Amino acid sequence: MTEVSKEQVLERLRTVRGPDMDGNIVDLGLVSDVFISDGKAYFSITVPAERARE
Repeated sequence: MTEVSKEQVLERLRTVRGPDMDGNIVDLGLVSDVFISDGKAYFSITVPAERARE
């Protein structure tokens, strides 16, 4: 099985548009805590408090 790197995960996540369809979730700083374990990628998406009510 091929190892997946953190950078590969981030590159894929860059294809996900941000909440306003402006930019992607990585470059907007919404993705954190990327780690890989047992061939699975885990990450957190942070929602700013002011956006949580929308």
